[in-house]
Amino acid sequence: MISSNHSIKKSFENIELRKLLDRLRERNYSNSNVFRLPVRLEPLFHSDRGFFYPDIELPTLEEQIRFLESFERTDIAACSPSISIMQCSYCSSHKFCSTFVCKLCGSPNILRGSAITHEPCGNIDFYHKYVAGDGTLVCQKCNKNLKAIGVDYSRLDCIYNCLNCKAMLSDIDQFYKCIDCGKSSTLEETRILLLNQYVFDLDKLSSIVNVGKSMLSVIKELHKMGIKAVHQGTVTGASRIPHIFSLVAYAEKVEQPFLVADIIERDHRTDEIRLLSFIGKCVDSRIENKIIVAIPNLEEHFRELITINGIILVESRAMEDMTLELVKAVQERYRKVYRE
Repeated sequence: MISSNHSIKKSFENIELRKLLDRLRERNYSNSNVFRLPVRLEPLFHSDRGFFYPDIELPTLEEQIRFLESFERTDIAACSPSISIMQCSYCSSHKFCSTFVCKLCGSPNILRGSAITHEPCGNIDFYHKYVAGDGTLVCQKCNKNLKAIGVDYSRLDCIYNCLNCKAMLSDIDQFYKCIDCGKSSTLEETRILLLNQYVFDLDKLSSIVNVGKSMLSVIKELHKMGIKAVHQGTVTGASRIPHIFSLVAYAEKVEQPFLVADIIERDHRTDEIRLLSFIGKCVDSRIENKIIVAIPNLEEHFRELITINGIILVESRAMEDMTLELVKAVQERYRKVYRE
């Protein structure tokens, strides 16, 4: 079942897809106006909003990630790790302020600096506490002049001093206060969020956008006939795995889809894989009425496979010519199921 909210979400994603395509096109024209493929999209850091993907207008990083994840199982884009960032375990924000806490008393009143250990008396204090008026080093505990480093004293480059319990520590606890929700977490309590970079094939991305435009015309025509349809709709199968189809159609006031369709644009390398994937999705979804739209046509040796599995084949010379043929096929199947 697909809710109206899902339909709105898909329409919204299609709009974002078109915007992304336009931006990637604009950004990747060379000075000679020669279009270059493929195009890389990676997260960048900005002082005001942290890490984000600059070519996507969605307001939060989480929304951008969800949008981009929809490409990960397609051949439109290839993803690879880019950078890992820390994420709040309470609100998923990635904006923090660090705070320091004494390991002994828990006080947040901490100083840090370079220190000296006076070996004869064991005194440990910040370097500036040893500096006398004449520039020599004098221990405030035993009042003796320090001779030479490595002889009677050693230098500690980084030491922490708790102003509450006066302890001198080589290590302290560190907390990360989330700027968005205000809650503090240790490093172990925070999550690690891996941000990917994406390399887009703009020819394939453009093809998907064009399919979306054509599907809008199909959906409008079907709606006039009382048939609700959704582009890039999801149907959950018996295995509880969600399957995405190019078109999912419903009869009026009927919750379960009566028909699904997928589009195969001619690509000899993947035609068989995409056809077998469609058959598998239909079997798991238990949908009897199924259509394959082949652009421009399907190879002859696949036709028997289509016939055996009861699939309706619609062939169209180009994407812009698909609307009429697909609407006609859905309408005929609808009449057969609900009128006869």
